[in-house]
Parts: sequence; structure tokens; C-alpha cells
Amino acid sequence: MSEFPAQKGAIAELVSYFETAAKGSARPKLYDFNRISAIANLPPDRHLVLLLHRLVQSGLLEQFIRVEYNFAGIGDFPTIEDVPDEIYDARSNATVVITPDKLRLYYRLYPRVAHAS
Repeated sequence: MSEFPAQKGAIAELVSYFETAAKGSARPKLYDFNRISAIANLPPDRHLVLLLHRLVQSGLLEQFIRVEYNFAGIGDFPTIEDVPDEIYDARSNATVVITPDKLRLYYRLYPRVAHAS
């Protein structure tokens, strides 16, 4: 990731963190932007956005949009274009109109399975 020379150490630590976390869990782990910024000890700026984009492209992370309502996720979507105008929430028995304050960007880290050689 040569386009981030000033953050080279933090980037290596972040990638190492994710690789270790992927091996240490049987379930996918979720991270939001602020959590990743804190883990990497990098400011939440365009460099971190570009880094996350590269990690998504490499397949290490999956990016998705979650619709949250009443402090819970009620739908996950691969892109903002896939988010519908409204979603039925079975817990509250209500149709929820989707507004920007109900949308959160998350990154999912899937467990890595060691393969026998």
C-alpha cells in the first residue's frame, strides 16, 4: 500500500490485526468506521477511507450498509443503491421509512479457515 507512506506502520498493524482476528473467531466480526480508526490509530480521514477501500477490494473485509431501527439492525445491503425506501420490522410490527439517520456503514471480517497442506 505504497500510496500511504506516512501511515505505513499503522497500515501494517491494521492488516495484521484483521488477519489475526479472522483466524481467532468462528463467527464474522463487525466493525464500524470509528472502531477501525481507533484500532489503526489513524485519523478518520480520506487516507483511512482509501485504505478501507483497498482492504475491501482485496477481500479481507466486506463493506455493507445496515439499516438500524430501535437500536437493532433490521436489514443489511451491499450498497446504498440496494437499500429500499422502507422495511418491515417484525420486532415492532411496523413498516419503517428509511432515512439517513437509520443507515450505518459497517465492515465485516469473515473467519479464515486454515487449510491442511
